Amino acid sequence: MTKKILAVIAAIALCIPFGKQWYKFLIKTWYHAEYASDLPLHFQKISNWSVAIVDHKFGWNPESFTIPNRVIIGTDVYRVSFIGNYAFKNCNKLKTLESVFVDSIGIGAFENCSSLSEVTTGHLKKINDNAFKGCKSLTNIRIPNEVTDIGNYAFAESGLTKIEIPEHIKKLRNSLFYNCQNLSYVKLHDDCRIIGDNTFEGCSNLTEFVFSPNIDAIGHNAFAGTGLTTVRIPKYVKEIESHTFDGCKNLKEIILHDQITSIGDGAFANCINLENIEIPQRINRIGCKAFQNCERLTSIDIPGNVPFIENGTFQDCTNLISISMPESISYIGDNAFSGCVNLADLKIPAEVTLIGRNAFNSCYNLKSLTIPSKVNYIGMNAFDSCYNLESLTIPSKVNYIGINAFFGCNDTEVMVKDSKSTREAYSQAHIYFSGCKSVTWIK
Repeated sequence: MTKKILAVIAAIALCIPFGKQWYKFLIKTWYHAEYASDLPLHFQKISNWSVAIVDHKFGWNPESFTIPNRVIIGTDVYRVSFIGNYAFKNCNKLKTLESVFVDSIGIGAFENCSSLSEVTTGHLKKINDNAFKGCKSLTNIRIPNEVTDIGNYAFAESGLTKIEIPEHIKKLRNSLFYNCQNLSYVKLHDDCRIIGDNTFEGCSNLTEFVFSPNIDAIGHNAFAGTGLTTVRIPKYVKEIESHTFDGCKNLKEIILHDQITSIGDGAFANCINLENIEIPQRINRIGCKAFQNCERLTSIDIPGNVPFIENGTFQDCTNLISISMPESISYIGDNAFSGCVNLADLKIPAEVTLIGRNAFNSCYNLKSLTIPSKVNYIGMNAFDSCYNLESLTIPSKVNYIGINAFFGCNDTEVMVKDSKSTREAYSQAHIYFSGCKSVTWIK
């Protein structure tokens, strides 16, 4: 049908003295279309009715451009529905773009368009990976309600200052706004359910975040290094993934609801202004380095379902004074409390069998400590530099004492319960007690 109409128009046009130019004018006017050959773009047919922009002609780098709605190729008219992968990548002079009728923006289509500051879209449905990555001048963009998917890194390292996520976006994909250092405000629509890995990592000025109440998963490193000061975890989230809030230096308050069951590795590490946190009773795991370097944390209560203290969980919590551990704890991992220089109030639970390497290294304020009767392993440098430790009792089941386990404990009176195990352990490790004030064997 299209070709018949064009044939009729062509026949009329050829009767007019202006010839081909008049013909082209009629076609463009009739179809509101541009001739592809007149544009600085290359197109590729993707269906019988639509084309994609695949790239641009060499050296073309305008400040402003409008994507045509339709183009004419030969005698056929096609709708421009897709901006292809990397089509405008590195067009560093491009400042404004209008693309009202395009359905989809391809991978890296405008990546590193460092001057791009204004984008107008209309019928857009999908934004692919890296589409606007590195667009440092892009401070604001309105994402149309029709958009159903935005790809990984789509706006990473851009200049966005605020963003509102429309209703049909169910998941924020990985690293979507990674390292958007000017981003300060984010609002999610209630339909959003998932925040992916690294989504807002490095958004150091992000201070206001409006969660969807229906969020049920927050990915690894999702908010690492952001500027958030207070966070209330949505009620459907059951696990805090690894490094979710790592490096949130302004975070003072985190509110966990009572259905959360797990805190992942490094989840709150390096939150240097976090002063207190109430850990829900359903928690059954607190991961490695979960609270490492939380300098202002002063006290913590570990709930009864947690079976052990993992490696580095409270390492370098320099203002931690007291910690309450349940009797269910069976071992204390490497570096668990290393560098907790103000830790003074501590009772090691009765079920503990292992004290890991550097577990209490540099706990300067520990004065008295009883190692429970079931402990059989004391790791290397476990009590290294506990300068103020006055007394320490080693139980009869201990069969291994690591290198420098008590190095620097110069004022410590060590009492060892006499048994075959402790005799064997001491015979191999007696040099590590050489700096202690005294070693006394007891029944």
